[in-house]
Amino acid sequence: MPPKKTAKSEATQSHILATALELFQTHGFDKTTMRMIASEAGMSLGAAYYYFRTKDELVLHFYAHTGAEARDHNWEIVAASKDFQQRMAALIEFKLAQMAPFRALTTVLARHAADWSHPLSPFSPNTKPVRDEAIALIEQALEGSNLKANAVIRPHLARILWLYQMGVILFWVNDASANQQRTRELISVSLGLIQKLIQATALPFMGGISQAAARIVELATSAAPAAEDGR
Repeated sequence: MPPKKTAKSEATQSHILATALELFQTHGFDKTTMRMIASEAGMSLGAAYYYFRTKDELVLHFYAHTGAEARDHNWEIVAASKDFQQRMAALIEFKLAQMAPFRALTTVLARHAADWSHPLSPFSPNTKPVRDEAIALIEQALEGSNLKANAVIRPHLARILWLYQMGVILFWVNDASANQQRTRELISVSLGLIQKLIQATALPFMGGISQAAARIVELATSAAPAAEDGR
């Protein structure tokens, strides 16, 4: 049973998480043990287990924490501009800025992305709440923007763009350029192309292509039960 949420318990959870993240960065995720985390946090292993039973739970808590930060910041992104490219770029840049201090950990976690059954995969049942929230933030960025799209594909756009964001993150964790400058160039160039392609779906003769694209998204998201979330 998880501890009751009180100011003290939340402070303890934050302390354990901060300790774990530092150890993950220093020693690597695989080599860091719960015993090491408890010892560094100044508590017994049993006390640490009371808050987090596994390292996976710590990472899921990290996901939830960064998701909450992104949710709070997203309103500023939406209010700053109606331009689709600016909104999406700002949303992705904020996510990369959140992960930058933990890039080594993110690189390890990215290895689990292809295994949808792994608890830490962004496509797993365990990460569904975080995934849904991330897609909802993209939907907020789409609403009221200057992006025009075919009515058939519009309901799927947030999910498509979330997959695009996942691709950018995968590129980012492997980007060896100074300050990951190639990632910034990729975002700038690709968002311009994406906007043109999406707006082209609004043309009358693109109806068939839009329907095919929507069907592809439906098939992809139903490929495994873990990825199906009713959107």
